[in-house]
Amino acid sequence: MADNDAICKRFIANPGINPIKGGRLIKDKGPYNSYVRLCEKMGYNVDHLKAEVIIPEVKILPSINQNNLWNWVVSDGAEPIPITYPVIGKYKLDDIEQWRVKVRELSEIDINLDGFNDLQLYHLYDLYNKYFFNSALPRITMEISNSLTKTAGKCRTTRDGKQCQYSIIISKPVFVRLNLKEQQSTKSGGIVCQSRLECLQLVLEHEMIHLAIQFHHPDSRAKDQKIYASHGALFKELVYAYFGQTTTTHQIGNILLTDEKEKILSKDKIKIGTLVSFLSKGILRKGAIVDLSPKNAIVSFLNGEIFKIEYSFLNKIHKDDPEYELLLELKSVLNDKLVYLNKINIGDDIKYSERGHVIKGIAFETYPRSNAIGVKTGSSVYKVRYSHLILPSPTNKINNNNKMDVDIKVSKKDRFHVGDKVKTNNGGRIIIGTIIKKNPVNAVVIDEQNKSWSINYDILDFA
Repeated sequence: MADNDAICKRFIANPGINPIKGGRLIKDKGPYNSYVRLCEKMGYNVDHLKAEVIIPEVKILPSINQNNLWNWVVSDGAEPIPITYPVIGKYKLDDIEQWRVKVRELSEIDINLDGFNDLQLYHLYDLYNKYFFNSALPRITMEISNSLTKTAGKCRTTRDGKQCQYSIIISKPVFVRLNLKEQQSTKSGGIVCQSRLECLQLVLEHEMIHLAIQFHHPDSRAKDQKIYASHGALFKELVYAYFGQTTTTHQIGNILLTDEKEKILSKDKIKIGTLVSFLSKGILRKGAIVDLSPKNAIVSFLNGEIFKIEYSFLNKIHKDDPEYELLLELKSVLNDKLVYLNKINIGDDIKYSERGHVIKGIAFETYPRSNAIGVKTGSSVYKVRYSHLILPSPTNKINNNNKMDVDIKVSKKDRFHVGDKVKTNNGGRIIIGTIIKKNPVNAVVIDEQNKSWSINYDILDFA
C-alpha cells in the first residue's frame, strides 16, 4: 500500500513520466491509463488526468499574399515545395528572412519568451504552416517540456492502430538557460539568432521539416537511409529550401560575440596553437587549437577536455587575460608534441593518453594530411592525434586535471586473443570459457556448457 501511495504521488506530480521505470508516458494510452486507475483506487482525484488532449482551434490568421514568398502556382492543400527527393524549388534567402520576421510579429510572443505557453506555441505553428507550407501540414499536438533537456526540440510520431499521431516537443530548460546578453548571439541550423524567440523559430522550423517528411513518407525507415534518415539528404535539402538552414544541429547555448574585435571569423584567421576561449551554457573554457578542418577547430582546454568547435564560436584570448601565462605553457607543450610527431619513424615506441590511462604502442602509419599517427597496440591500430601523445621527456609543466599524470597501463583488450582460455566472476559464479570473438568493449566467450557470454575485458582474467 505504501509503495502504491508513493507511486501515485510521483505520477500525479509528473504524469508524463513513468513513476516506476522513468520512461515517457503517452496520455490516454497503455501504462498511463493503468496509473490513472491505480491512483483512483487509492483515493486520489484524477479527473484532470482523464481529460482528453484538446488541440486548440486554428486561429483566424491575417490574410497575406503568399506570392510574396513563392511565385509559382500551388494547388490548395499542397506544399509550395514538394516533400520529395530530389527537392525541386526553393525560397529566396532574403524572402525567408522577411517572412520569418513577419511570423514573429504576427505571433505577438515576447522576444524573451516571458509567459510563453502551449497556446502561443500552437499559434506559432499555425503561422508557419499557413505562410510557409500553404496549410498543408496536419494538425498536431504541441508540448513545452520540462523533461527534454539535451536538445532544444523534438518531432515524434506514434501509431494508434493504422493512424499516425504527430507531435512537436519544445524544451523549456534549453531556452530558460539561454541568457543572451548585449552583443551576444547563438546559432541554430547555421543561422544566427539574437533572442530566445528568434532561436525558438529556428528550432520549430527544423522540427516542422521532420514533421513534413514523416507525414509524407511514413515508411521512411524502410527506404534508402542516405536519403530518408533523420538528417539524410532529403532533410538537408528541404530545411535549406524552406528556411535557408545549412546545418542539422541546434547549437543553442554556444555563444557568439558580435564584437568583431573579439571574434575569429574563419579558419584563415587562425593556426594551430592559437589561444581561444569558448563560452557555452554559461561555462567559459580556455585553451589552444590543436587541429583544423574546413568547418571546425579541435581545441584542447586547460581542464584536459578536447572539443570540436565551429570557428564562429571561438574568441581570441588577449595578453591581459589572467590565465594567459598558463595558456602559453599549454601552447608550448602542444608545439613540442607537434615537433615530436614530425620526428617519429615507423616502428618507434609510442605512448599516448586516453581516458585517464597511458597506452603503449608502436608507430604503424603516418597521416600526412592530418596531425595524427597510426599507433598499433596489440592487433589493433588507432589514429592518435598529436595532442594526445606523451613526450619522451617530462617537459609538461601543466598539472591542471592533466590526464598524463597516471600510471602506464596497456589496454586490457590487447592482452587477450581469440582462442585464449579465460575466466570471470559473475555475481559469485565463476565462468570459465574460451574467447571466440573480440569486440571493442567486450569479448564473446563460450563456456564449458556451450553458452556464450559477452564479457567486459576489465573483468576478464586468464584461466
